Amino acid sequence: MKQKIQNLLPVIETSLRTLGMFSIVGDPLPYYDVPDRPVLEPFGSALLGLGLLVCVRRWRRPDYAFVFVWLFISLAPGMLSQPAPNYTRTLGAQTVLFIAIGLGAQALLDRWRTPLLIGALSLIFVGNVAWTAHDYFTRWPSIDTVRFWHHSGLYAVANNVQTSTDTSAVVICLPDFLIDEREPWWNPAPQHLRYLLHRPEVSVRTYNCADTLVLPAGPARYAFPDAADDQTLEQFPIYQQFLRRSQPDRVMLPDRLGVILTADLSAEIDRYLAVIAGQTAALDDGSRRALPIALGGRVELLGYTLSAEAAGPSEPIELTTIWRVTDQLPPQLSQFTHLLNGQGDIAAQQDRLMLTSQSLRAGDVVMQIHRLTRPADAGKYALTIGLYTQPDGQRLPIVIDGQPRGDRLFLDQIEVR
Repeated sequence: MKQKIQNLLPVIETSLRTLGMFSIVGDPLPYYDVPDRPVLEPFGSALLGLGLLVCVRRWRRPDYAFVFVWLFISLAPGMLSQPAPNYTRTLGAQTVLFIAIGLGAQALLDRWRTPLLIGALSLIFVGNVAWTAHDYFTRWPSIDTVRFWHHSGLYAVANNVQTSTDTSAVVICLPDFLIDEREPWWNPAPQHLRYLLHRPEVSVRTYNCADTLVLPAGPARYAFPDAADDQTLEQFPIYQQFLRRSQPDRVMLPDRLGVILTADLSAEIDRYLAVIAGQTAALDDGSRRALPIALGGRVELLGYTLSAEAAGPSEPIELTTIWRVTDQLPPQLSQFTHLLNGQGDIAAQQDRLMLTSQSLRAGDVVMQIHRLTRPADAGKYALTIGLYTQPDGQRLPIVIDGQPRGDRLFLDQIEVR
């Protein structure tokens, strides 16, 4: 018996919280309302309670019984699930809620229809409207998590670009879930921008600047939604390595919704590429070729940097590959980075190219940072990379002098001691 009661405790708790959402505590999630804000203020809750009492008293009449039953049935999904209360799961109670409040107000007017009561009820309804308007249009939009989940930063970027006379490229840093082309149901950023931005002459790139760098040729605007200070920008490699030293023009978005930095990084990119010039990579047949090497006739590997020598035995191996786009890329393009043991088996890997590949244009330079877990077994490991399309796993081929030469490049050997 004790075990059965314990099993029912979560249901009892969620039921009580759901019933209390009208006057005590509301939905804790910030998606659609101020967290923990109850649906009604105390006077509205009293009218709701009075309306339900009227329904109970007149339960023999089907219309009143229907209102009472409808309310509790529509609350059942919230009573039986977590977190509670949840406004989305109890949305069916919305209409009958207002009916019950109206029944409570009507019951008072039927008994005491005086100017004082009419004025008091009017004041209650006007006060509720004012309270609700303040919470929904002032308090709720100012919550940081609300701004993030409703992409206020992206909207602020689009609004700035829409009203600006500048026609240079826009490069927008966004989290993975807004640029993952495999998730069309989520309406990623490129689809959002179709409705937010109506400037066909402005080309837009989207990427995650946490470990990806997109550097268009010539002047460009680098937008960082939700990054309102230098401390946040310092977390991004594109700012550390290029933007900070270029002294970009800065536009702060309203309400600290982000920043847009305008700069021509051509000289910085040339200096960076000059440092890594002269590198080579091996093909499947063991022959080495000087970089750049083209893949699929659409993109070429310009070079790479590797932190394997400096990293300690417990630290990851960090590889940064540098690419230049030469033609329109296919959608959902990704990069694989493999460490192969002596038998050719994968000992460590990371597949990642977190950008919207179709948004890139010829001439863009792309840098992708891959972090591989150092294998536990000592030995020498071959470091290989390549590009492939995610829906079918088809790799971009390497064609040299008109002849196919495999679909992966061998960079350095990594020795694990």
